[in-house]
Amino acid sequence: MIENFNQWQNAFMDAGMVASVQAVDDHVSKLSLSELDLIESSVAKRQHTFSTGRYCAKSALSEIGINTPDYDNKLLRQSDGSVAWPMGSIGSISHTNEWAIAAVSKDDSDLVSIGIDIERIDRVEKDILKLIATDAERQALEANFEIRWGRVALFSIKESVYKCLRPIYGEFIQFKDVQLSNLSSPCTHPKDIVLKNDVEIYCPSVQLLLPALAQCCDEGQIKIRLAVMPKHVISLVTYHRT
Repeated sequence: MIENFNQWQNAFMDAGMVASVQAVDDHVSKLSLSELDLIESSVAKRQHTFSTGRYCAKSALSEIGINTPDYDNKLLRQSDGSVAWPMGSIGSISHTNEWAIAAVSKDDSDLVSIGIDIERIDRVEKDILKLIATDAERQALEANFEIRWGRVALFSIKESVYKCLRPIYGEFIQFKDVQLSNLSSPCTHPKDIVLKNDVEIYCPSVQLLLPALAQCCDEGQIKIRLAVMPKHVISLVTYHRT
């Protein structure tokens, strides 16, 4: 379960990475004025999801020794909409209407970039599959129709791939520029397999179909993990140094 994330996060994340998960709530008062400017015209729910995501990010940053005075208590946006992380850190934020999660690491670790995404199991309808999946991915899902979370896992992982590789590639990445396989492949390392608290963790594979993306990024340096829970999935994609 998401609320028990701290019980299984070590089986899900890379060494040196810290994550924070919180139920969405009103953390607007904790935003800096610059952050508040980004959402002041938004509806209350958007303000709550945004502020909870920032709250998670700042909590995780403090655990790796980067505290709010080090970056003036503000996590703003870059031109592509991604988070402008403080010097010395990398990270990623995601949220549903109910939960927010942030994962961070110092930028001198084995990690180059991080992408994380959380989605509800019922997030992706079948009709959307044509827009996000390659022919091979659709065939694989049809052959494994008993995997009820297959569509949302595909969507979520591709969101995380984008978040992870976009800073490296420097260009927009389309859903069909990457192809996933082995969605239900258990992680091979014993500690990566969690069978309690209704959580299962898998390690899918990725192929970079866009030639320019494949030239820029090495598939062998990409690691994917997928946590499947009764109502949600969390995907994590990391790019590692050689």
